[in-house]
Amino acid sequence: MVAYRRLKSPPIVEALIDFRVRLRDAVDGTSLGNVSSEFKKNFPTAQLVRQHAFELKFEAGQAPNQAAPVETLAGVRFDSEAKDRIAIFTLEGFTFSHVKNYSDWGDLKANARSAWAEFSKLAQPREIVRVGMRYINRLQFDTSLQVREIFTAAPSLPPDLPQIMGPFQSRVFFPLPDKMGQGTLTHVLDQSITDEVSVILDIDIFQENTNFDASGDAAWDLLDQFRDQKNSVFFASVTEKALEKYL
Repeated sequence: MVAYRRLKSPPIVEALIDFRVRLRDAVDGTSLGNVSSEFKKNFPTAQLVRQHAFELKFEAGQAPNQAAPVETLAGVRFDSEAKDRIAIFTLEGFTFSHVKNYSDWGDLKANARSAWAEFSKLAQPREIVRVGMRYINRLQFDTSLQVREIFTAAPSLPPDLPQIMGPFQSRVFFPLPDKMGQGTLTHVLDQSITDEVSVILDIDIFQENTNFDASGDAAWDLLDQFRDQKNSVFFASVTEKALEKYL
């Protein structure tokens, strides 16, 4: 395992916090757009989140009959002026992400808690039933490097095949220590761009059936533990050579 250290230019392209919730009462999805003027100042762009449902009816001896699709307004997506932060308020939960200009965990958590307070005023969640954290890293390297020189557990080809690997995606699930939850680790090799290879290391950590009080700190305390696990997974997944350009 590569030793943990703070990277000068972390290869993070998206970091997000996600809560699935149980509401106290039924809420109209459009009402989630009634944010305060201060929040609107920080997130001036709002877009409705729509869901479409389709129903198929089957009767013996007849072709399936599809009813007209039903559209519902599930919530609202808010974007910052710089398009580097996104807050999504829906009837099912809350998502906050940094999609560029990531600084550190403290900044992400503070911004997410501020947005969560806004969501809570509008949606009145009773419980947080799922807590999730996801970090998507994009690392770019000279095409002369082999995938095994970047990832400690990269997919491999059978030895009798030509050892030329094209684009791939692999995903594994794993349990977290102390029954803290679960995680998925995804490796992706993108198509080559110019003289570089782009690889994705996607770390998704979550716990379901949490039933945390929505007004308490339990979910946020769990996220602090998730952050430590995320770092352990990241540094266990990459080689020293992979980190050279990010130190």
